[in-house]
Amino acid sequence: MLKFGDTFKYREKDYVYLAKTEEITYAAEILNKEYSEWLNNVHKKKIANSAIVERILSMPLYCFVMLKTEPFQGRAAHLGKGDTAGSECAFFEPIKSLEEIDLKQILDEIRKGPVPKELKQLTKGIEIQSS
Repeated sequence: MLKFGDTFKYREKDYVYLAKTEEITYAAEILNKEYSEWLNNVHKKKIANSAIVERILSMPLYCFVMLKTEPFQGRAAHLGKGDTAGSECAFFEPIKSLEEIDLKQILDEIRKGPVPKELKQLTKGIEIQSS
């Protein structure tokens, strides 16, 4: 059984499990390194060159966290399309759970970012305990 922050493979892609309802499994796709770097660079440039930072931060494209957990270090966990992994992922065994720093950043992104309200509700009671 997957829990918040577990990583798993689905259709040749890596994901981070976030939450689940009867109909929807919420997961963040872990992008490859090249796309992660591109997305992070574009995001930094937009923030640095924009007077409308709040609008940029509300765009689903920029709803991501750069991971520090090995073997995903330097890759982005993208929450912009967090419900696309399908319901079958609940049957997969986790690859690895993310480190505390990544879990905290993902929870922060869910709470502040442009994700579905249902995901915000499902993760509301999750607390990451410091080790």
